[in-house]
Amino acid sequence: MTSHEEIQLELAAYAASRLERDAGRRLEEHLRGCQDCREMLETFVPFARALGEGGEALFEPHPSESTLRRYARAGKAAGMEDVARHLDFCASCSLQVGAWKRQADTLSPLPRWAAIALATAAGLAVGAGLSAWLGAGRAPGPPRQSLAETAPGLAEASAGPLLVLPRALRGEETSVTYALDPSRTFLVIACPASVPDSAPPGQLFRYEIRREGAGAVWSRILSAADVRRHLSEGAELVTLLVPNASLTPGRYEFRLAPAESPEESSYRSALVLTGPK
Repeated sequence: MTSHEEIQLELAAYAASRLERDAGRRLEEHLRGCQDCREMLETFVPFARALGEGGEALFEPHPSESTLRRYARAGKAAGMEDVARHLDFCASCSLQVGAWKRQADTLSPLPRWAAIALATAAGLAVGAGLSAWLGAGRAPGPPRQSLAETAPGLAEASAGPLLVLPRALRGEETSVTYALDPSRTFLVIACPASVPDSAPPGQLFRYEIRREGAGAVWSRILSAADVRRHLSEGAELVTLLVPNASLTPGRYEFRLAPAESPEESSYRSALVLTGPK
């Protein structure tokens, strides 16, 4: 066995430790001087290992979509052993399960007042009563009824699933769709954009929601120090509490910009809200 092509035919057998000793030695001698064959061997080794550790799983039918969804919810529960084994060797099914797990983590409903506790812990509502906090978060407009007249009792207030805005490079267009639940009192938005490192602690920044063709329907002003303190406490995103009463189905834009120059936004994302009118 001397030709390059013949040696490549033996690589799979070598990776699976099925090549005879003399042939293996000749192949190893060739590998020492051939980068192409070494790289090809690297692709065979994981496949050969998978065959040795349970290769029959590679040739079994893929689990159904409903089975993969159940596994994403339940994990390695009783009766899911075959699925777990299949996922060890099937990249496409593993990606599906991983996506559904992340979706469940992102969209799982928050317990009652968990969102308010989250916002308070982040320093976004510290030092203000809930009604005052909500009032500061509203865009300018005609007077509204008081919280006591329009909202359920505090024990009945609740937040819907967390809305996580997409990450984006400066100037990149992003979009996200969210279904409003009219039975919920609040919408919790997690924004991935922070303030510039060069911003002084006292500089103010405006997180804002604008309705398409109209003005702002909600905004919240925070100092650079507030945002940094929130993120330093372990949060990866800036969490904001928005009253559902401010929002109706339609097209919006979420913005982050310096308070003194709101048109110079450092982050923006299209936001499509669906639900009953």
